[in-house]
Amino acid sequence: MNHLAQAPAVALLAPADTLKAVMSGAAATTNPVYSVIADNVHNVGSLDGATEVALVAAPGSGLLAVASISIYNGDTAAVTVTIKKTDVVLTTITLAVGDTLFINGNAIQTVNSAGNEPDSSDVTVGDAVDVALGDSQDALLRWSTGDASDHSLVVGLGDTSQMLHITDKGAIATDWAVTSPTHPTLYVHSNTTPTTDYLLIGTHNGTSAIVDVVGGTTLFVKAAGNEIADFVQTASAVNGLKFLSNSTGAAPAIGSNGTGAEADIGLNLLDSNGNELLEFVAVASATNGLKVTNATTGNPVMIGANGTGATADRGMKLNDSNGNELVTLAATAAAVNEVTITNKATGSAPTIAATGGDTDISLSLVPKGAGLNISTGPFQVRSSTAVTATVGGGTTGLIPAGASLVVVTSDDANKQISLPAATVGDRIRILVGATGCELISVTAADKVNDVTVGATNEAALTAENLYDCQYVATNKWVVIGYTKLGAVQAALVPDAL
Repeated sequence: MNHLAQAPAVALLAPADTLKAVMSGAAATTNPVYSVIADNVHNVGSLDGATEVALVAAPGSGLLAVASISIYNGDTAAVTVTIKKTDVVLTTITLAVGDTLFINGNAIQTVNSAGNEPDSSDVTVGDAVDVALGDSQDALLRWSTGDASDHSLVVGLGDTSQMLHITDKGAIATDWAVTSPTHPTLYVHSNTTPTTDYLLIGTHNGTSAIVDVVGGTTLFVKAAGNEIADFVQTASAVNGLKFLSNSTGAAPAIGSNGTGAEADIGLNLLDSNGNELLEFVAVASATNGLKVTNATTGNPVMIGANGTGATADRGMKLNDSNGNELVTLAATAAAVNEVTITNKATGSAPTIAATGGDTDISLSLVPKGAGLNISTGPFQVRSSTAVTATVGGGTTGLIPAGASLVVVTSDDANKQISLPAATVGDRIRILVGATGCELISVTAADKVNDVTVGATNEAALTAENLYDCQYVATNKWVVIGYTKLGAVQAALVPDAL
């Protein structure tokens, strides 16, 4: 016989409660008979089809414990019987011909005329009625109507135990040797070693909950049988992975999770062989990070430094495997100009170019201290800047800062071109066209070959000659002239304007 439920009494009747039974319809020939024992009361009688029959009348005062109920179907057809406490359905059951329903303090069961449990029998427990388990009603099952709009099945675990174990029948009587948790917890046991290997779900304390593969090493998350994620445990692990949701407008986050000495532990991304693909190293109290931005069709993706406030213009460094700097990318607040590196197809040289918002942008190679810009191969400058001599050397007559080769057009040998404000080490070559011109400087204190040309003097440049101008010290230009045949001119001495 299968014991479907246990309780110390079938029902406790309050002073106004009546224990009743009713059939779903009239009997074919003979109404079932019943026998009920409640404290010192023993009632017997017959049911009356679809008319309710009082098995035990209301006690009027105090509580009356119903100890047992039995109902025998002596009809020629199956009958369905519902037992109620006043208007609350306790159970509904269909009895085949010759079946007897027994309900007592230990069990609800049906037996046939041979004393055996029938092959099939439905037992129904009504809304908001508890099926109690254990001598002291230690756990409960209920179809709960607590939410009037959405009834549900509720399992009430023991107030002390708080555990629900799922295992095979062979291990059902196992001593699990688990300390009772404070909050309801589900244990799904392995058939291999059910005592030590199980999936633990629960212990929700109002803030956090746990999913734990106890005794195992891996938790798989799958969809349609395919792996979505594998969570693999390392022996004695103290660091884990942390997933953070976020509010509107803020991105969720994935990070490492460690405390104490392990608080700044970083994160590694591995390939399918367990080898490192990418390593993220943490810095205590970090405020700067790396930002990767995708892009729409036709636009490049971006990798950049990410900082705010005082750390907004931090730039970026690329290090070698020893942690030493390979390249430092320095940031400028509100920058609009940058360097673009472009690869090329076979037969063409890659380019490093100044690009950005400005119309004219120079490209500077700046050595440190007394260092030099050194090329291990031939260095060739192919670009030139055109200027046109003017009266006073302004506008089109001004040589742009950073110009390397300047080609001069002049229609009057007395018109002027102007050297720009310079930095020590600047070098400008000037090729004069068919008509000569005069050379001055935009900086009043500048000298050419030790003669001031910024305000009072000018140096005559001869047609079709090349002049090599080098800014060797503050306010000091040295200019050497070459004829179109390559001969060095006599020293160039500026004279009065």
